[in-house]
Amino acid sequence: MRVELNVYDVMPNLSSANKVLSDWIGAGGAFHSGVVLHHPEGAREWAYGGCESGTGVFNTMPQSEHLPFKYKQTISMGQTELSSEEVIALLLAMMEEWHGDGYDLTKRNCCHFSEALCIALDVPEAFPGWVNRLAHAGAAIGDAHTAALTKASEIDESYRITETVGATVHAASGTLASLDERYRVSETAGKGLAAAGTL
Repeated sequence: MRVELNVYDVMPNLSSANKVLSDWIGAGGAFHSGVVLHHPEGAREWAYGGCESGTGVFNTMPQSEHLPFKYKQTISMGQTELSSEEVIALLLAMMEEWHGDGYDLTKRNCCHFSEALCIALDVPEAFPGWVNRLAHAGAAIGDAHTAALTKASEIDESYRITETVGATVHAASGTLASLDERYRVSETAGKGLAAAGTL
């Protein structure tokens, strides 16, 4: 069975931005993708998207005009040696695994699904890295942010920074209150402001 990968710009007005991201910056772009399986009965494009319940896996005619994306290109992934029955069983299993409420823009999106399907089909061509490079970059940033927060929390716990700062602030507040009561700073400042307001 012949396998192809269809790639789309996620919105028509992003195609220029995607070209800049891909060609000049090397960061990939914001793409949607679907895997086209050429069954003897006809070709169908399998993809994944978010929804509130049930599977997020769906199929359409390749390059369907009903998709809210702008077609970019088709990439040949080669032939799968799986039989039609094995492909159907694989798709049913992936429909169970890829629930719509599990969709995540940077870690579990349509391009992740397309790559997973191509790997499961054991196609000879490697999944093109640029298709999901932007999502991988976003995930890496998110992971780095989480790691930094975790490390900061560990340091805080080890050295009791928050506790020490809190105690210092509390002590300073007490000292300020004591000085204010003793020297009547607030009262004097209040009188000075009131006098200035009458000038």
